[in-house]
Amino acid sequence: MGPFKQWNRRQAEAQGSGFGLPMLNDAAHLLAYEFARARRYERPISVVAIDPADLPDQSDVRLRFCDLLCTDPRTGSALIVLPESNATSLAGTVQRIRGALAPDVRLGAASFPDDALTLEETVSLATARLQGTAAPSEVA
Repeated sequence: MGPFKQWNRRQAEAQGSGFGLPMLNDAAHLLAYEFARARRYERPISVVAIDPADLPDQSDVRLRFCDLLCTDPRTGSALIVLPESNATSLAGTVQRIRGALAPDVRLGAASFPDDALTLEETVSLATARLQGTAAPSEVA
């Protein structure tokens, strides 16, 4: 399978929470570390929010090992945190997600530092774009 990981909802649910992804609160230290690293080294980081209703039992979405998957407990949306992904590279990731799930999958995306300057702002903007309460990004 190379340097990729696959998400399998049934296997993940057998291991824990919700629809199988760790909660944002449980992954907060990893997210804080990645955002601190992005800030320190002036590197991009992106967040994609996906409506859980659009997630199948098993997905062929291939993610890098450095990508983080979690659930936002406030909204229930699935979050994919993509270190070293700016708005340009995020477009390719969004296309892969749509290709693996469905062309009309609902998602929102935001990037640091292009769209927001903090972890909270980036997650909130991606979630707002998912819900249609913020202007959509060019990639989502």
